[in-house]
Order: sequence, then structure tokens, then C-alpha cells
Amino acid sequence: MKRTKFHYAILRYIHDIARGEFVNLGVILATENGFVDGHFTRDFSRLKRVFPSAIKRDIQRKVTHLERTLATVGKGRPATEAWDSIAVINEILAKLLPPDDSSLQFTAANGGVTEDVAGQAKKLFTRIVDEAIPHRQHKHESDKEVWTKFRSHLEAHDVLRHLTKKKIEGKLYTHQFDHCFQNGHVHVLQAVSFDEESDSKVADKAVHWLGRLQSLDHDNSEFHILVNKPRVELAEAFTKATKILEQTKHVKVVSEEMAETFAKEMAALVRDHNGKATP
Repeated sequence: MKRTKFHYAILRYIHDIARGEFVNLGVILATENGFVDGHFTRDFSRLKRVFPSAIKRDIQRKVTHLERTLATVGKGRPATEAWDSIAVINEILAKLLPPDDSSLQFTAANGGVTEDVAGQAKKLFTRIVDEAIPHRQHKHESDKEVWTKFRSHLEAHDVLRHLTKKKIEGKLYTHQFDHCFQNGHVHVLQAVSFDEESDSKVADKAVHWLGRLQSLDHDNSEFHILVNKPRVELAEAFTKATKILEQTKHVKVVSEEMAETFAKEMAALVRDHNGKATP
């Protein structure tokens, strides 16, 4: 995928200019091809908790005005390679909020590259603004919770009762899997959650499972790695994680969206096996 340069700036509420204390309220982004995007909070609970004397209604009104202004000055730019992302964002910052000593200020622009132009601003907003709000902090989905999503489909197609625990051996390592079906080959169904805190932790988990699977016998085994739908800010890391896992022979990653189709495929294997086993 094409990697695109971008610059972004963070909108901050600075309660006391002299002390420099602040709360992040939004993010805007511009790319080298003129694409502009922005996200602003509608939840000011953290701001009021940190700065009880802040006038929430006034701040909320100003942030809403900035959001509407961005929609006017930032959208509709022609898609062309002629834009310089730092020039674009500095031009928009000047129109949105000229530098002064008011409580709402944008940071200086920071840069980066992305393969997900449409989703990059949202990723930044989630990490920089949204996750700092206590009740918005994400409850990470476990491997067991991912299995539950697939279990209902497998049960509906009469596959679940045919799954058993089985140890898969390698030359130096053995691992017991909880959900397996054998029909000449051992089909291993393993749920793995990539709902992690960061891109690096997604990659670490993928590499962990890669090492485990590579240590086991693949000649008589098929590994179906059942994964959850990633959060938008982890989408790029999730794509890389699936590629890491599928480097291993006889490993197939099955996404949450494919749970029903996968259950039907497993049901067909079970019916075929049972038919052949009937005298």
C-alpha cells in the first residue's frame, strides 16, 4: 500500500497559560495530497474534573465552532501531489485559531507517514484524546471472549459437540488445544484476540503465536486462528499480524466477519467425515 506523508496538530485547553497545564480536546490532520480531517471531543468530563472552574459551556461552544469552521476551510481541496502537508496544516491552523494567549490553542504540527489516510486522524484522536477519558478507556477483549463469538455459529451448525481437546506435538514442544476436530487431519480452532493497547503489542502477540505454531507438527494439522474485528486505530497493525501468522504452513486466519461462513465449512467437513465413517 502507498505510504502518505501527513502532519497533525492537537487542540488543547490551557487553563493557566503561566503554568502550562492543559487537556487535549481534538486533532486535525493534513496530508501531502491535500486531504484534511479532524476530530473533536464532545465529552468534557475530564476537563471539568481536572479544571473544576473551567466554563464548560463556553469551551464546548468554541470547540463546536472550530469543528464547523474546519468543515468549511478544510474540505474540498483538490487531490493533487502539489500540496505540502505542513503548509496545508499551518494554513488551516491560522484560519481556525490564530496564535494568541487564549485558553484554546493548537500545538505545533508533528509529522508522520501512514497507509491509512482516511483513518489516521481518528487513530490519533483515539490515542491522544478519547482514551484519556476514564469511562472511555477500552476494556480489552480476551481470547475467551473471541471464542464466544465463534462458538454460537459453530453450535448452530452442529459442529461444537464434535470438537475435543488434543495435544499437538513438535520435536521439542507440545501444546494442548481445547477445540479440535480430526478427520484424517487435525483441525485446530484457536481464538486469538488482537484487541491490545498498541500496535507493538499486536505485533508481539502475533510473533508469540507464530513461534508456538512453528514449533508444532504441521504435516497432519490445520490451524484455524479465529480473530476479532480490530479497533480502527489498530487496523494497520492487525493486517500485519495476520500476515505474520500466515507465514506458517497450514495456518489460516479467520476474521470475526467470516464466523458464519467458517462454521458452515466446518459443518461440511464434519458431515463428510461422518458419512465416510458410517458402515
